[in-house]
Amino acid sequence: MNLFSKVVLAGALALSLTGLAQAADMPPLPATDAAYDQQPQELGTNWYLRGDIGLVFPGNDKMFNNAEGSSLARDFDIGLAVGYDFGPYRIDLSTDYFKKSESNVAGASGSCGSGATCTLYSTYRNDNFLVLINGYYNLGDWNGLTPFIGAGVGALGTIGNTQRDLWCVDGGGTCTAPYTSGHNYLTAVNDQTWKPALALMGGLSYAVSDNLSLDATYRFLAISHADLDSSLNWKSRYENQIRLGFRYKVD
Repeated sequence: MNLFSKVVLAGALALSLTGLAQAADMPPLPATDAAYDQQPQELGTNWYLRGDIGLVFPGNDKMFNNAEGSSLARDFDIGLAVGYDFGPYRIDLSTDYFKKSESNVAGASGSCGSGATCTLYSTYRNDNFLVLINGYYNLGDWNGLTPFIGAGVGALGTIGNTQRDLWCVDGGGTCTAPYTSGHNYLTAVNDQTWKPALALMGGLSYAVSDNLSLDATYRFLAISHADLDSSLNWKSRYENQIRLGFRYKVD
């Protein structure tokens, strides 16, 4: 081995010894939690499902001043919603459903022939869907009891089907063409309408568990252009509701 080779070998040996000495002086790597590493890591969510039933106390049915009352008059409806809980506040999209149907509702009377009389009867069914985007704000938490306030905006959709029957009675005369004595079914009317709606809420929530809460809510609901009064003028409808339901947080 020549002199150059000896110098290189000595330098390499010195560098390796220096690295080992520095490694010995370094602090040990922090220990990891083996049990934590072995557990599957899940991302929790604050999405929730909500269901409720509303007891309806109409605020202005009498203003319509007709024998049938409002076409939206009802005792209760049911609702479903999906939303996200941000902690102090939450947002959800809800839909309420109720059916309104009546048979043989008497309407206008008139003449359908010499000495004959006729009365218009209507049989209808309306399927109503109230769709709202709602926001709620929690006012605090007292041992699982959380008062909250909220507001919602949306629309009421009505899918209607009406069958009209002109009932002609000969009486002292005869029903003349195109009418005959008895039933004279007219063309069925199918329509669909959407009317703006606004809601204001306040209530109390109780946390049964981390995932399940029970809600008791007062809701004031206003629906624009809801019904026609006796003078055929559009009137808004106002309702007071007590809603009881639950919220289930999906993890």
